[in-house]
Amino acid sequence: MMSMMTTMFTVRKGAKVPSADHRPPWLIIEPENRLALLIENILSRLGWSIVRPAENIEKAVPIARELELGGAVIDLDAPDKLIYPVAQALANRGIPFVFITALSRPLVREDFRDRPVLAKRFLMEKLRPLIRGVSASAYT
Repeated sequence: MMSMMTTMFTVRKGAKVPSADHRPPWLIIEPENRLALLIENILSRLGWSIVRPAENIEKAVPIARELELGGAVIDLDAPDKLIYPVAQALANRGIPFVFITALSRPLVREDFRDRPVLAKRFLMEKLRPLIRGVSASAYT
């Protein structure tokens, strides 16, 4: 059985994530309110704040292009299926992000296949270490 999580980073020993006072917020793109709140709670427990959850791509793209962000969690199953402009804006700026999906075999565009993908059913147990890993890799 193929793992739903892929990694694109290596966490170096001694990698430092900015202190809570200097951490830019994370962006959450998740249309399901309950799940968005769960992700926000996980980020909060890790010492991160969030920019507001983006309800649609029109609101998310300017945030991804302009705001200082610590990272993003992006639902591949978002209703408008146009999350790639957001992912591209984040990638262009070197901002780490994690894809999440309910699909058993996510269809990730080829140029983003090196990014972490996490199945929603494993969200609680896997998202926390994944966020730690991508955020630590961004600050090394």
